[in-house]
Amino acid sequence: MCAPETGLTRRFARLCPYVMHVQRALGALFLILLWGGTQQAVWSLSLPAADVIRFEAHPLPNRVIVIWETTSEPDTVGFEILRSDDGGATFSTVHYESAQGTDVTGYRYQWSDIEVEPGTTYLYTLVSIDVAGQRREHGTVTGTTLPAPKKTAFNPG
Repeated sequence: MCAPETGLTRRFARLCPYVMHVQRALGALFLILLWGGTQQAVWSLSLPAADVIRFEAHPLPNRVIVIWETTSEPDTVGFEILRSDDGGATFSTVHYESAQGTDVTGYRYQWSDIEVEPGTTYLYTLVSIDVAGQRREHGTVTGTTLPAPKKTAFNPG
């Protein structure tokens, strides 16, 4: 991490083995070095967004089940589900879910969209939101609700 491309001088770069600790602040990692009795942040790295490994929509006649799963959620405060019923021309937020995972653990989420019409195609986009308010899209999935069951008259005789 203490390579010439970091902008450190050769003399300063030799201090890299003396990294004292890693401090986390405002969504970034800072390597802090003890140099001349003062601590100096010499390198920073923004943490990655939530690591989404699964995002699916499972349609039923009267709802669409939206499932997503993460392996880690560094500095993630929550997720929004956006929905479009016009082929992706417009999206609106239909659900918010607070983050349940951590920097090192993920979580499996499930939400049922019950505000749907039978036989309609919906597009869902997953967006993670971090502590700094940064938004990151994790893809779009499609779910076409099943047609309503046909009502048949029962004639017992």
